[in-house]
Amino acid sequence: MSTRTRTVGAVAVFALGWIFAGTASAKTITVKDGGNLQAAIDGAAAGDTIVVKKGTYAPVALTGRADLKIRGVGKAVVDGAAASNCLQLTNCQRIVVTGLTLKDSQLSGILATTCDAVTIRSCTVLNAGDEGIEFSSCENTVIDKNTIDKTGDDGIAVSDGSGDQSNHSKITKNKVKNVPDGGIDVNGSDNLISGNQVRDSKVNGVLVQSGTRNVVEKNKIMTMDGVGIDVRGDGNTVRSNVIQKPTGDGIYVGSNTNVITKNVVTKPGAAGIHVDGGANEVTKNVITKAATFDLKDSSGLTTNTYKANKAKTLDPPTLSNPKK
Repeated sequence: MSTRTRTVGAVAVFALGWIFAGTASAKTITVKDGGNLQAAIDGAAAGDTIVVKKGTYAPVALTGRADLKIRGVGKAVVDGAAASNCLQLTNCQRIVVTGLTLKDSQLSGILATTCDAVTIRSCTVLNAGDEGIEFSSCENTVIDKNTIDKTGDDGIAVSDGSGDQSNHSKITKNKVKNVPDGGIDVNGSDNLISGNQVRDSKVNGVLVQSGTRNVVEKNKIMTMDGVGIDVRGDGNTVRSNVIQKPTGDGIYVGSNTNVITKNVVTKPGAAGIHVDGGANEVTKNVITKAATFDLKDSSGLTTNTYKANKAKTLDPPTLSNPKK
């Protein structure tokens, strides 16, 4: 017994020493206005934090990097006027970027490709020539509390095409406005789109182009030119969203086995909820003042379920919508 206790204690002491040694080796690198941000990143080691002070900096790229934090303090601006992207990450892992302003990129403000566990939090993207924030073929992404204003395409794209899906992302509490395409565009599975605000976008507020088990919840989509929430993948959940005054459908479902529940749609320019797939569940939604029909089913199928929706106008008029 005593031998075993000494062995475990020795292992614990060794492990604790290793942890303290790893912590001690991490350092903070500060970059001030006029400094070389790319050089600071290139010279950083795993575990380091790069603090970017108020100033304007050239675009930066990270390839094959892991375990770094880049933190803007004050108004730290990355000016992308001379580059495709303000910040580009390729094959990176566990990178955290906070507090930067990224402006005037020719393409995306932030572009990440084949990355894992990258976090973008509390950043501002202005005047991006393409997507504001774009992730392609990535896993475990966190996009949280960012502001995207004026892009050439989507506000947030995770991913932009069905051939390069991104999965297990958390897209939460972002503000997206003035984008000519989708506010938030998702291709992939097991993504969470929650608590975002999309205003004055075109085409759609939130688009689930493909994938399954995605959850679109508690988002607010306002005064947009197009469809509020557009669901193309199967087996997704759309719940507790507020959609106000889209010029098209409030919610369009063009696929199968989705759950659409407890959403509030006000003054849509077309149908409140429009279903064009099979085996979907549409329950407990509130639709008011739809320009055409509160509930519309154009699938020609009998497998969709409508229950306890507050809806006055139905298409077809024989559509069943029991209160309980």
